[in-house]
Amino acid sequence: MSHSIDHEYPLDVSPLALADRLKSPAFALARLNAARREDIELVSHVVTEGVVRIVTRYFVPLGDLPSWMAMRFKEHGPQNKRVEEWKLVDGVGRATFTQTSPDGGGTVTGHYEIVEADGGCVWKVHATADYPAPLIGGRVEKFMLASLDRASGEEAAVMSAAWS
Repeated sequence: MSHSIDHEYPLDVSPLALADRLKSPAFALARLNAARREDIELVSHVVTEGVVRIVTRYFVPLGDLPSWMAMRFKEHGPQNKRVEEWKLVDGVGRATFTQTSPDGGGTVTGHYEIVEADGGCVWKVHATADYPAPLIGGRVEKFMLASLDRASGEEAAVMSAAWS
């Protein structure tokens, strides 16, 4: 059984400025650094007419894992690969994303939306986690979503910052 979340993060940046930032490979790395991911790699960052496709690879820090999960890993937590595909139209951004964990076996899929708000915008995140294992699947899914929520909050701070 999968679990889902819907969260919103206020950003102190205009949707148009944020859409422009998303076109920068350095901004993609800054977001993951803010989320305290380890051994970050920008696999690809492709900007075409109105679309930004970002593929990253990183590891979850071992210290972020609950003890029952951490004992499975030695140097750091599970490796993750995240693929985001942003569609940028008139300063409004929408994206689909998939985060897979070849080490952990779980998947998080969902979508992002950037909507204008008073003096800035709101980053809406909808995500569904799936871990196909009986008995512990629900616990792992809840952890994956809590980790995503924490990381998204930290990424939101970078997305709001006067980044250049």
